[in-house]
Amino acid sequence: MYLPNAVNEGLDSILATVQRNTADLISKLNLESKPNLYKRGSDLVELARKEGNLYLLTSGQLELTLNDKALLVYEQGDLIGVESLLPISCCTLAEDFAVEAVAIPLPTIEEKLGARAVLALISDFSALFMTALACNMPQKDSLDPEMRRYEVGEVIVEQGSFGDDIYTLVEGHADVFVDGSKVGEVKTDEVFGALAAMTNIGRTATIVSSGNALVLSLKKDRLLELIKLRPGTIEKLIGDLARVIQDQNKRLAERG
Repeated sequence: MYLPNAVNEGLDSILATVQRNTADLISKLNLESKPNLYKRGSDLVELARKEGNLYLLTSGQLELTLNDKALLVYEQGDLIGVESLLPISCCTLAEDFAVEAVAIPLPTIEEKLGARAVLALISDFSALFMTALACNMPQKDSLDPEMRRYEVGEVIVEQGSFGDDIYTLVEGHADVFVDGSKVGEVKTDEVFGALAAMTNIGRTATIVSSGNALVLSLKKDRLLELIKLRPGTIEKLIGDLARVIQDQNKRLAERG
């Protein structure tokens, strides 16, 4: 897997993490199925949505494109179809020649490795996808984001609610609560609310202002502009996704 013509100082680290985690996941699954042949023009992302599969690419190459520009190139050993779990229908997955891939049902991953394995896949791919977007970002676009101020004790995000806003804490302080218990804090410049907004799931925590707070708010379809406005967004978002996964792990452990 690689990003064509991309230059980003965090890219090598992100790619290495994705490839390492993918290889680890595949080894734990102990796949026995034989590869299927997918003819030129097959849309594996659409198949993933319809059939609930991911696909291990065993032969050939695939390009994830946006506006006819390649963002990511997948090669042998890469996992295809995580795109189907995110609202990125603006992208297409195309190939010039037939490819071979092993279909892996999502329920199989959850059954063998647990639900957290799927969350980890989403986290890894989200970081990689946003890096690809950032590397291909136009340099002259401008953005006028919505800025919101919150007083002490005001709720910024409520657990269980739905929305497509992604937030960045520009100034001030905020606390994180899960099921009424404080589990952490939001730091200055940290991105929060991204996973729920991108995957259309309920907010996993309540965020309450613990000091006069200034928050930048953007809709998920303005993610490109968010990355451009604040270059540290990718790193912060990875931290946000990691926190969500840690919280989910704790809750799963408590239930078990």
